[in-house]
Parts: sequence; structure tokens; C-alpha cells
Amino acid sequence: MNLWADAVLVDLAANAIRLRVPDLDCRNASTGVLDVGANGRLLGVEMDETYITVMESPRHQESYTRSAVVALTISGDDPAYVAFPRRGPEYEITYPSGNECWQLTTVNGRLIQVCAVIGDARVEPAGGSALEEGSQL
Repeated sequence: MNLWADAVLVDLAANAIRLRVPDLDCRNASTGVLDVGANGRLLGVEMDETYITVMESPRHQESYTRSAVVALTISGDDPAYVAFPRRGPEYEITYPSGNECWQLTTVNGRLIQVCAVIGDARVEPAGGSALEEGSQL
């Protein structure tokens, strides 16, 4: 089963991340597999046979994804919250800074989303060409 987190909360005191997950049936998992992408971007967590997506990996960034086993705490709230540490021996999540995305309005009035990614000179940008110096969206 695939679900989306509809909210991500950072608990600074506990140095933990809490995902609000509507329709979560699995409430007894104590461990999961965390997926962390480029720049420490929080992608999602798998528990039992449920995958909770926070953000999709940007195109051509899959090779930067790393997975680690994490301890989970699931609340009894409705909707449920799934919590896990931001840092462990094999991973560190830099959320929210690693999930840097912004919505911008272009000079033509079109709303677009821009995300921070690791550049790869071998990969052509989405849409087929890069902006030339001095050009506008």
C-alpha cells in the first residue's frame, strides 16, 4: 500500500520527524526503512507493507538515494503520526533544508516549482535545454 504524508513536523526537542499519515492502518510497526535522497532530502519510509511518501525523488537523482533501518513510533491519533529520529548511525535527514522546493511565478504569470538538486553534467535538464545566461522564465 502506498500512502502520502500530508504534513511533516520537526520535533526539535526530540530531534525527530513526525509524519501525519491519513488512512494509516498499520499501527504496530516498531521499525521501518527510511529513504533519504540527495542533500539529505526526506523521501519516505516503509513499514511492513506500507510505503509513506513525503516527496518523490527528482528525475535522475535515484542513484543518490540511501536507505537505513529506523526505529518508529506510531501515535494513536486520528490521523496517525509516524515518528523517527532525524539522525542515526547510518543516516542524517536535513529536512526541511534538504527538501528545498519553492513555488515561483514566472514573468509570464505561470506558477512553477523549483527544487534544489545535485547537478549532473551528463543529464539533460527536463524540457530538453538549459536556460541561457540572461534569459528569463
